[in-house]
Amino acid sequence: ARGANCIPSIHGQTVFIPVTSFPLRPASSFIPHRSLTVPVRHTGRVGSGRVITCAAVDLKFVRDNADAVRRNVADRAVSADVDLVVRLYDDYVGAAKRADELRAARKQNAALMKRAGAMEATERAACIADGKALKTELAALEERLAALEGELDVEAARIPT
Repeated sequence: ARGANCIPSIHGQTVFIPVTSFPLRPASSFIPHRSLTVPVRHTGRVGSGRVITCAAVDLKFVRDNADAVRRNVADRAVSADVDLVVRLYDDYVGAAKRADELRAARKQNAALMKRAGAMEATERAACIADGKALKTELAALEERLAALEGELDVEAARIPT
């Protein structure tokens, strides 16, 4: 249902917000206040099913145009740390790439384990040990990704659009 008290989220879902939660303006000109956060379900792999806040800025744009964003922050007299957002975004992208590499390696190891019956005992033990190491490293990295995602959302929400 769309109406004056519904806004679309970045994931294409419509989110109901009580009318008193935001300034009363026509729905077509609704621009959320910088302190307003909208809970939505995150559909990505990391932290899936977790409620997160939506940053209203394009993080890739912020990284690529950091000087212009810094000027915008200064012009609007907002306390936002653009350099921190850029650093967090780069850390998040790097960690996400590493997590994808680990998932691919884990999938390849699982394919090797399908023919474990044809392996020698030492090969099988090494394959199992590799699988366990990949699993623990991936779990730790996904925790780090979830923490980075939360911190990035909080910091990016301070940057004006």
